[in-house]
Amino acid sequence: MFGSSRVYTGIEIGPGRARMARVCKEKKGWRLLHCKEIPFPDGVLEPSYKKENVADPEGFISVIRELIKGIKGLSRIGLALPNESLKVTIHHLETLPKSRDGMTDFILWKEREELPFPPEQAEVAYSVFSIPTLNGKSLIAAIGSRDIIQDYERNLKRLRLTPEVIQPSSINHLNFYLPHIPSSGTFAFLGVFEKYFSFLVFEEGGPIFYRGKRRAPVAVHFLQEIDMNLELFLNEYPGREIPILYLQCQYLPSRDFITEFRDYFNIKTEIIPEEDIIILPGGSDEIKGSGDIAPFVSAIGAAQSLVI
Repeated sequence: MFGSSRVYTGIEIGPGRARMARVCKEKKGWRLLHCKEIPFPDGVLEPSYKKENVADPEGFISVIRELIKGIKGLSRIGLALPNESLKVTIHHLETLPKSRDGMTDFILWKEREELPFPPEQAEVAYSVFSIPTLNGKSLIAAIGSRDIIQDYERNLKRLRLTPEVIQPSSINHLNFYLPHIPSSGTFAFLGVFEKYFSFLVFEEGGPIFYRGKRRAPVAVHFLQEIDMNLELFLNEYPGREIPILYLQCQYLPSRDFITEFRDYFNIKTEIIPEEDIIILPGGSDEIKGSGDIAPFVSAIGAAQSLVI
């Protein structure tokens, strides 16, 4: 039914589990064909942007082998790495360097004091946005240790898997929703993961503020951390207002958390149903609704990154 050239695979490596999604690009949008997750046994993976993450290569390979079991046509793969393994940052500049190498050098120079490894050992990916209100450009960049990234690639290669695009889970998660979020005005985007959250503010279609952090296990402490990030944004951009916040949870919290969140903040909070974005498999008992596919959004976004 679907030619292999139109089917894309995304694999997300998370702190506690690996997820896979297979999607197809159609005229009327994206269709989800298949998704699956397998937990990592304790001690297999230790996400960090300071040292190699795969503590037990054989255990890691065993999980990924089970994840892709029975799947054919895995020639095109996008990979989402743990948020804790890559540093995401935003920078503003009036004029862009003339080459990709120049842009990479600029990013590493700006981040040189924050990196736990020498800049010459860094891998950098970035996207550039034009923001009229800033009179210049905004770029969002992901920076990782070459040793860490190559360690993942080396282990996946043992299963004949060669990812074409590698990004943090938070970026793949954001990219899934971004085409369905207004391209004008100011809004915040909060991506909630099992052990991490990413908080961004967009203005006129481009990112102007980013903070990512390990998520507090207690709900009230997590809300306080989000409040602190809102204060940091307002201190950096005095007089700005955030009229709307998009709350998208890959980790599925309780309904009480959603109510508490909306009561805590004096901001209009929107949640975009995932089934409004991607077509679900017809007649499938495996995927029953929006809440059931939310955990797979970063894997879906990794697959979509191959053509976006």
